[in-house]
Amino acid sequence: MMQRITIFITGYIAVIWLGWAKNGEKAGTEEYGYAIEAVQIAVLPKGSAAPGETADAYHFNEEWNKPSVKYTAHVQNVGWQPTCCNQETAGTIGKNQRLEALQIKIWLTGEIEKEYDVYYRVHVQNFGWLDWAKNGEIAGTVNYGYRMEAIKIALVRKDGEGPTPVGTSSKTFDTQAVYSAHVQNIGWQDEV
Repeated sequence: MMQRITIFITGYIAVIWLGWAKNGEKAGTEEYGYAIEAVQIAVLPKGSAAPGETADAYHFNEEWNKPSVKYTAHVQNVGWQPTCCNQETAGTIGKNQRLEALQIKIWLTGEIEKEYDVYYRVHVQNFGWLDWAKNGEIAGTVNYGYRMEAIKIALVRKDGEGPTPVGTSSKTFDTQAVYSAHVQNIGWQDEV
């Protein structure tokens, strides 16, 4: 005759023992990045009391699922700045120092992509702050050779109100060269 048993498990995480869980209940942590350092298992007859406390057997990091944008910039003559969050400025304004590198997680995927837009705007030499762009639109200048000096990024619910102004998030200088060549034994050719 088979005897029913209850299996209890507990884990040692980040210098503390968690409570006991049983028969498939979650034990440990999720979305904290902590390693399990030790495990205890107790096999007891069905209906037996746990071998210790059962509170706090499992912890889930609720902050992990909340959308946020964090970014930092490496600035000329300054180095890496502290990390910024949602619409804070990374970089400098009025100091003529270019952004040399950015560290950003900006691409949304899965369900969160259906609920949020990523807005961003840049501060450019000789133009100042340009309007907000979103979800992959160009922000900055093309063919001007002007440095980008600062950036702001915001994560906004699609049913919410995005930052303003929007519309002119980039400026392009359309270069056009007109030239003509003088060729030996032919002379000047038509302009192109």
